[in-house]
Amino acid sequence: MKNQVIIGSSHLTKKHNPLIDILQSELPQSNIVDCTISALGIDTYFLRIFNILENLDIASNFLIEIPTIGRYVEFVNEDRYNSYDSITDNNFWNDEDTYQRFINYYSKTQELHSSILTKKETQLLQQVKVLANAKLENEDNIAKGITIDAYIKKHGHTVQWISVNYNNWDYWDFFKERVDIIFDTPLYEYYANTIDLKYNDIKFKAPWFPDGSHLKYDNWKDIIYNIILPNLNK
Repeated sequence: MKNQVIIGSSHLTKKHNPLIDILQSELPQSNIVDCTISALGIDTYFLRIFNILENLDIASNFLIEIPTIGRYVEFVNEDRYNSYDSITDNNFWNDEDTYQRFINYYSKTQELHSSILTKKETQLLQQVKVLANAKLENEDNIAKGITIDAYIKKHGHTVQWISVNYNNWDYWDFFKERVDIIFDTPLYEYYANTIDLKYNDIKFKAPWFPDGSHLKYDNWKDIIYNIILPNLNK
């Protein structure tokens, strides 16, 4: 039985999703490696994966969320950083207080969490990102995902993907043809189809998406037990 490495954004964290706890219960002989982090996107996946591979000594299955675009990071505070900590320090990505000393993350329009740069400094960064080319960002996103997939497999591990709200279908088929995706329906669409509601009717309905973005914790169980677990490489 393989270890299970989970990499993703806030949608897969314990705060919003019972996935980690269910895997620990259903796969007691597997070591569940939780590397889910709120807000951070695919640009931090490379360092997270390098860190995991440095500290992993047996074959594992990587279950990775392909995140949406618009998650930006700036690496700061160089004078406080010890070289290679992000790769070799087993606790670097597990300790929020550690990585937040060096990573300022934000979106085009929302200051997600910044204890490093001032609000004005973050707003200046956002002014540039508002001009970002979404088409190129999407192409860059899936190219990074495919590269990650190949690199992990080269090291003897298996890789599977899930999508939470990635709905840029112009690029989706290109990605799906090259990786193993076990859940690829945007959550809004999945639940709209399940309960026969229109997309715009469900997006801000408290019973399903209390904050308009994250699926309600208990509602994930249907997806986990009926889709993710049966298709997971074990």
